[in-house]
Amino acid sequence: MRTNRGRRRTPPPCVPRPLPATPGPPRADGTRRACSRPCAASTREAPPSPSPTAGPTIRRRSRRHSCVRPSQRACPTRRTESASVAAAYRRAARERPNLTVIGGARVRRIDIEDGRAVGVSYVEDGLRWSAEAERAVVLCGGPVATPHLLMRSGIGPPQHLRDRGVPVERARPGIGRGLRDPLAVRLTAHADGAAPPFADGGPVPDASAFVRARSASPAPDLQLAFEQQGAPECDGGGTPFAVRCTLLAPQSRGRVRLRPDTGPPDGPVKPPVLDPQALTAPADGAALIEGLRRARRVLRRPPFTRRGPVEVHPGPARTTDDELRAHIRLHAERAGLPSGTCRMGPSGDEGAVVDDALRVHGFAGRLRVADASMLPATVRLTGPLPLLLLAERAAALVQR
Repeated sequence: MRTNRGRRRTPPPCVPRPLPATPGPPRADGTRRACSRPCAASTREAPPSPSPTAGPTIRRRSRRHSCVRPSQRACPTRRTESASVAAAYRRAARERPNLTVIGGARVRRIDIEDGRAVGVSYVEDGLRWSAEAERAVVLCGGPVATPHLLMRSGIGPPQHLRDRGVPVERARPGIGRGLRDPLAVRLTAHADGAAPPFADGGPVPDASAFVRARSASPAPDLQLAFEQQGAPECDGGGTPFAVRCTLLAPQSRGRVRLRPDTGPPDGPVKPPVLDPQALTAPADGAALIEGLRRARRVLRRPPFTRRGPVEVHPGPARTTDDELRAHIRLHAERAGLPSGTCRMGPSGDEGAVVDDALRVHGFAGRLRVADASMLPATVRLTGPLPLLLLAERAAALVQR
């Protein structure tokens, strides 16, 4: 059963509470002062990747938009609580009266009337509902779920939508194209003794180095990260560790498409087809090969040589480009920040989806995209920091 748009729930009564002050460093007399300096969010806890079948979190309409700044929360310390994205944003805003978060809801489509996005339709507890947008619909599903939702709503490559039986509301050929998906491959080894080679003045675990694998690259395009990680081949003895080679700026481009049996927008929500087309650009394989060789050179330098590291995987016998390329194709994994499936660009660009204010072209500012899918260029940084900066910018744009 479908209800009228804008169904409201009476939120539980809540009273905003002042954020507690966190004890700061001790004074000379033994007392402590409150810490008022905001802390940056830690990268240890990244936002979970959305399911390809799940849309963005539903936030019902409110009378006034509200965003949360890191300075509006308590400053956590090691003695009380680890800093995280949840502590910086969600926990500080969950008691606001103008915010309602519906868990377990699945977005079906964007409601479009007279060429304008007016809300979203979703399923909750097996029932279909609609939520009306007073100002704008903001999509935050990620580089897979966001283009999937747009195409299910009739916004995307027109011929592809017709082939899948979806009525075309707005032709945007760039939606779902240009997926940049960073890859990583590990060189595993083991060292003599019970302690890893990171001890005794060596590199600390999770330390990283950013290097240029391609001389023509304007910025480092490869990350070498040291990890204390074991492998099944290391059972013979020694302490296992690994050097993780991550390709930060892949040249291969993938795409997100609807399934052939997608059916009409009012039908069941089915997951999209994700085709990353990894390593289709020869330069990507060459960069990862160079990364493995640089990792080997690192292991031949002090303090690693003092611990006698022995390479386990891919193994010292594999030295040619063909052997290393075959190893990469078998063992490469997704890493970093996927992006590019709804990229930013001018309205005259056929492949562009949003403008510089994150507004989808052709919807008069009523539809925005605020996730990594709109990034027009590769972000050569891992962790949630780029997404936090993007979210802060999106909140400021919506408030205008």
